[in-house]
Amino acid sequence: MIRVGIIGAGMVGSAHANAYTRLPHAQVVAVADLQAERAEAIAEHFGGRAFATMADLLAGVEVDMVDVCLPTPLHAEHAIAALAAGKHVLCEKPMARNLADARRMLQAARHARTKFMIAHVVRFFPEYARAYELLQQGAIGEVKVARTLRGGIFPSWSSGNWLGDFAQSGGVVLDTACHDFDWLRWCFGEVARVFARGLVHQTLPQQRDHSFTLLRFQSGMIAHVEATWALPPGGPFITKVELAGTKGLMAFDNQTSMPIQGYWQGSDGSSNTIPESPVAVGPFQAEVAHFLQCIEQDKAPLVTPEDAFAALQISLAALESIETGQVVTIKGGGQ
Repeated sequence: MIRVGIIGAGMVGSAHANAYTRLPHAQVVAVADLQAERAEAIAEHFGGRAFATMADLLAGVEVDMVDVCLPTPLHAEHAIAALAAGKHVLCEKPMARNLADARRMLQAARHARTKFMIAHVVRFFPEYARAYELLQQGAIGEVKVARTLRGGIFPSWSSGNWLGDFAQSGGVVLDTACHDFDWLRWCFGEVARVFARGLVHQTLPQQRDHSFTLLRFQSGMIAHVEATWALPPGGPFITKVELAGTKGLMAFDNQTSMPIQGYWQGSDGSSNTIPESPVAVGPFQAEVAHFLQCIEQDKAPLVTPEDAFAALQISLAALESIETGQVVTIKGGGQ
């Protein structure tokens, strides 16, 4: 049984706690949050003890792993301290708010004897995971162009509206588009150049943000990534992916009943379609189950520290491009 301590009792912390309760080999034994009532609510509902800080938690109860579900600027401090304490660490995305903190996390992870993973959960959504498998099998040939969309209403639910503070969250680019940056890089390799446009850079006027980012990969492939926090109140959260390859097309859209759709020509001229609509375990459960398996079987996590660092590099390059109006070159991905 792996004993889990959750740091941060907001929406994500609650979702992770719920995921652990569905797994027979994990137990949430403690929750820490400066807002005592939130920590107590999760601890009471899912079991375990409530603490104010991670330091109090580590001093007060034995845990095998720490799950950091805090605002982005707090990731480095808590992840590094947990690794130093000899704990396995799952930490919410993005890796950090800046590259300096991310480099410190990267070095701490490389020197730790425990497992470390940034929770880029999109890799664990069944349609994204299945699309990755199909791409690796060459289902639509060499992909030349990709387009993604992700977003919904402004996330005013965040504690203290920290997501609405650009200095903390990095806006829709760092918090939301980073999902697609990571998935696209996982599928198609390193990004060479970034050009982006967005509504804002330093402030989030009227609680809205929207961005368009153009990625040119080292392979020459082009991806257009759109992210939004500007849909009308009550609107759905939307994700879409469209991929064009030398042998066909692939697309999926969370607003349809068929998550993945594809069409391509066989060598004999016959048409082929993707034969399934994958419905599987929820992504948060799949993500934490994977990390627990990595601990139990001493396996490398699907998202490496270098992967998370590279996704942050792309995100910050997009923000730099929005600010300067210039193309930004990515140097030394994952370093």
